[in-house]
Amino acid sequence: MTRHYLDILAEVIRTNWNQPALTDYATLDGGEGNSYTYGEMYGQICALCDRFHQLGIQKGDHIAICGANSANWAVAYLAIAAYQAVSVTILHSQTPEEIARQIVFSDTKVIITDRNIGNELQTQCRFSSIQMLLMEEIGALESIQDTNVSFVYTHPEDLAQLCFTSGSNDIAKAVMLPIRSLSNNVQNIIEGFPSSQNSAMLSILPLAHVFGLTTEVLGQLVRGKHIFLLGADISWQTIWQALNRVKPYALSAIPFYIETLSNRYSHSFFELLRNQCQQLHIGGAALNPNVEKDLLNHHIPFSVGYGATESGPL
Repeated sequence: MTRHYLDILAEVIRTNWNQPALTDYATLDGGEGNSYTYGEMYGQICALCDRFHQLGIQKGDHIAICGANSANWAVAYLAIAAYQAVSVTILHSQTPEEIARQIVFSDTKVIITDRNIGNELQTQCRFSSIQMLLMEEIGALESIQDTNVSFVYTHPEDLAQLCFTSGSNDIAKAVMLPIRSLSNNVQNIIEGFPSSQNSAMLSILPLAHVFGLTTEVLGQLVRGKHIFLLGADISWQTIWQALNRVKPYALSAIPFYIETLSNRYSHSFFELLRNQCQQLHIGGAALNPNVEKDLLNHHIPFSVGYGATESGPL
């Protein structure tokens, strides 16, 4: 039977207590954000679980996360899992009306969101029975200092996450993912991703989509990696600078990202990948044959995966 990914994570937290786990990329230049070691991350997870208890959340209740990639986004997701609730991951770049539709449709009890999104929702989509918690509040919670790391696990077939995917039509549908599916995906990453002494990983895909969530965060934390998260204001220049600065040991991306970066930075992009990335993981659509040829010519190890949100997605 596949181990619950939280079981693996508990071991990693104990052995990597003082090692860096999650860092908002903006903080490297003095910008706003948070940076947590594995021990600090665990303290914030426990503190947020206490906050859920204060809000009256029950096991199995649905808690939505809607915000740009951040260290607190990852903490929120793990806290929901540790509390044995269900995470509802909602893409933050949608209209307030669509975000509100997904919140109501998913029977959400609490929404964790960025301040700007929260303001829009309160102004345009008034909720009477849904509580709101801001991402900024998570970092301000008093961390619980407990070195006896442990998580309570639910049954592998219990619902872990609802995530929305447009699929073959314009109306986003809610996909139900059990703990078994996510844990299997994490196990696949442990066994299938290359190993490296370099601990750096760069998160550029939206975590509301399960491809980015599993390959860039869940599957990396269980390997003791240090994840740098790009926030809301992502430009091609920022991505290029982050790749050069962070030097991630692996990179997950959709074809559009790879094609655009190769067009903008040409030979320099391929040289960067060849020199620092153990492997490039591409998924979500077909890869341009010309870009594929360039990757092969530069001897860059890469894989093109076909997946489905309904299966976790690896």
